[in-house]
Amino acid sequence: MDCLTKLRAYAPDCRCFATFFPALGDFDNPAESHDHGTFRYRREDLELFAAASGWDLRYIGDWNHPRGQVMAEFH
Repeated sequence: MDCLTKLRAYAPDCRCFATFFPALGDFDNPAESHDHGTFRYRREDLELFAAASGWDLRYIGDWNHPRGQVMAEFH
């Protein structure tokens, strides 16, 4: 969320597209990122991130990613 907050302040008129693995329920993400691990988020989580950092969220969803990631746009 820190990245979203800083990006909003730096470029207030931009759009930011993010891909993520959807979580179907509560999911404990790892404490640190790793190239063999995944982070999962619920759509509601992204809506909270957007609201807390001054963005609106448009959920795009499936975009034929080979590993099943979905997409959202922060605007």
